[in-house]
Amino acid sequence: MPHEIIAKIRSDMLKTEYDLEMNMLQGALKSFKKTQVLLPFPKAFIKDGEKCYGELQRAVDRAPSPSELFGREGVEYDEDVIEVLCFVHSQRCLKWVENTVPEEGMAFQPQYTFSISFPAGNARRKEFETIAEKYPTKGGYHGSSLGNWHSITKNGLRNFSGTEKQANGALFGEGIYLSKKLRLASDFSVA
Repeated sequence: MPHEIIAKIRSDMLKTEYDLEMNMLQGALKSFKKTQVLLPFPKAFIKDGEKCYGELQRAVDRAPSPSELFGREGVEYDEDVIEVLCFVHSQRCLKWVENTVPEEGMAFQPQYTFSISFPAGNARRKEFETIAEKYPTKGGYHGSSLGNWHSITKNGLRNFSGTEKQANGALFGEGIYLSKKLRLASDFSVA
């Protein structure tokens, strides 16, 4: 099984996609809001109904870097690390998009842009497709802290306006804010 999951990750994900998935998991784990943003939580790290954040953190810390996972053959990983790799593979929904158009006014130009693409049959994808049949769709950028991205990419954007989970003001009213401009969204993306 350990070699099978590594082979599946190598065939189903790009190195950059694996890297981002692991960083989002790590960001959620290190967030002061981890009980709210680390959703879904890997079932293998729930013992007697309790989420074992410490055990998960230690396993994530031992997980291979992208260079190691995609470049070295025959490396053995312990059971907890394999569980993390299985979880990351099963929850993947990011697709690399070539970033070909530089944006004016950006202090930096991102090397990569990713889109969220739920697998066929996923409830979120079905919900999106149903709505997209009625309304036109457009792409947009959303800015958020690293700790939130695990949940955002797995559960979708949620409107927390007027709740204790709201992180920023509501200059234009309640709702989820997207922008055509990456630069504007990046102002809300803090590590």
